Amino acid sequence: MTVHALVPHLVAFLVGCALTSAAWLVGLLFLAGDQRQQIRTGEVPGEAPEGVPEAELLVAIPPRKVLIFKISRSPALIGRARDNDIVIPSTVPGWESVSRHHALLHYNARRVWWVIRDLGSRNGVYVDGSRTGHNVLRDGTQVQLGSVQAVFRHVTQ
Repeated sequence: MTVHALVPHLVAFLVGCALTSAAWLVGLLFLAGDQRQQIRTGEVPGEAPEGVPEAELLVAIPPRKVLIFKISRSPALIGRARDNDIVIPSTVPGWESVSRHHALLHYNARRVWWVIRDLGSRNGVYVDGSRTGHNVLRDGTQVQLGSVQAVFRHVTQ
């Protein structure tokens, strides 16, 4: 079998994996609050500049746990290293696929939206299933850091 003949099979496999992961994550995040354990982390340290709306990054830990990182300042670094604002702990499956300094969350006050930027990570940042170097985040956007699944949420007051 030639390489060209394998391409459609590989694409179908990858799409199936992405859809399965997305369905699992959406199902997990929409379970009733009493059916999942929420592990609340501290807020991202530092003063919240005026005009920066609060947001959350929800990281799934199978089978029914969710880490909730509150974000109230911009920019916020994400990665495995302890000097990040959001540290992905070793209790998260796939944490080793997250770079020490993986991505940056930034609030653009002029455009009134949050943006995620890949900091040159080896395993990439995916937004709604597509690898990206820089992307706008809307409420409910699925974010993947390496193989770690997460959802970005705006906090409504």
